[in-house]
Amino acid sequence: MLMQLRIKNIALIDELTVEFTDGMNCLTGETGAGKSIIIDSINAILGERTPKDIIRNGCDYALITAQFSVSILLEAKLVDLGYTCDDRELILSRRLSLDGRNNVRINGKPATVSILREIGVDLINIHGQHDSQHLLNSESHLAFIDALADNQAIYDEYITSYKKLVEIKHKIKNLTENNDNNADLREMLEFQIKELEEANIKPGEKDKLEARRNIIKNAEKIKSIINFAKNSLNEADNNSSVCDMLRISASNFEGLTNIDERFKAVSERFKGLEIESRELINDIVSEFNEYDFDEYELDEIEKRLDIIYGLSLKYGSEENMLTHLTDSKEKLDSIVNFDNVISELENEFTELLDKTKKVSQKLTEIRVKTAQKFDREVAEQLQFLNMPFIKFSTQITGTKLTSKGAETLEFLISTNPGEPPKPLVKIASGGELSRIMLAIKTVLSGADAVETLIFDEIDSGISGNAAQKVAVKLQQIAN
Repeated sequence: MLMQLRIKNIALIDELTVEFTDGMNCLTGETGAGKSIIIDSINAILGERTPKDIIRNGCDYALITAQFSVSILLEAKLVDLGYTCDDRELILSRRLSLDGRNNVRINGKPATVSILREIGVDLINIHGQHDSQHLLNSESHLAFIDALADNQAIYDEYITSYKKLVEIKHKIKNLTENNDNNADLREMLEFQIKELEEANIKPGEKDKLEARRNIIKNAEKIKSIINFAKNSLNEADNNSSVCDMLRISASNFEGLTNIDERFKAVSERFKGLEIESRELINDIVSEFNEYDFDEYELDEIEKRLDIIYGLSLKYGSEENMLTHLTDSKEKLDSIVNFDNVISELENEFTELLDKTKKVSQKLTEIRVKTAQKFDREVAEQLQFLNMPFIKFSTQITGTKLTSKGAETLEFLISTNPGEPPKPLVKIASGGELSRIMLAIKTVLSGADAVETLIFDEIDSGISGNAAQKVAVKLQQIAN
């Protein structure tokens, strides 16, 4: 529900805050008092196209901010769009500049005008002599009936089945259209599959080969350093290797323990160093044995890398090569087994089409029944609103299956006795549209998800008893 509207630098208004409450809020005033500016500002915050001349003369920008309390359903929609909604409170702001730029925010987070339009239809309905687009657009009439029918479950079942039906149809179409080129495509796929299978690519292989190649290229240098360390520790020709000197030093200090017991600890430390040195030699020998390599290994690595590099230019990474191999096999299989694949898809399509038609029939039956009830109730409301000669009816026309079902729906009226009913858009005047919308909203009041309705100049052209009845209906909707 719209709770507060703040506008700044709009037309004649410098700055204004309007508070709204539950139920009915009424704005009255002479012509030129600024009522239409309020409506224009609300349209702007709902994402409607707004002319530059709405900005107050002498100002560079205009700012509109609106605060709403929203339903759980709309809160979920906002979350899907990437916006949080604390305590189900929504604040929209739109800054209009003379340079044509729009700055839009939803709960302080940047947004676009198109997102305002997307959520605006769930926030406010504006109905006036020039603002009954929903009523004048026959494509939206079906939504009125569906809202009253509360048929979301059956519609969800239908749309799930319909989407699958379209998907299968597209598969059949694509396979059939490509069938003429299947010979060339088959030859290419067979070559690529053979090429990739023979290469026997493994994920991460290139990195491992390059690392091994780097080791082999530096093996002589590494082995020289290892041998030097090994010889220095344990295999010196002059019998004075590090290990020998450590062993001799340990023995010498041990011989001094009868002089000073503290030399015992020194001897033990030298023994420990000798043991650690010998362990280090063993670790070096065992850990770095991969630096022994066959003289042909480097050539084999280079050949393997050449194959991988060549394939990478065509297919990308190793993961992409394996993905392409899997996809190519599936495509080749569909070509080789084209008749079987098409036959299976056509059988699946036929079965699903029969199921979808049955679900659509249920949907149609609900809509027809609801439309009849809707027509009766709208007629009663129009009678009450002093429009006894207007005959309201819903025309349902069967169509092929679409995302909305198997029918189109349009509201028809006859304004004079004896006249055949015609589309609403071609007949109703501005004042009649407002009251017809009031009648429809009265009927839908329990099912309408939009919590804020604005009736602009709903009293235009009426007075006395008719005006009193319009007031009664407004009160009912407000309640």
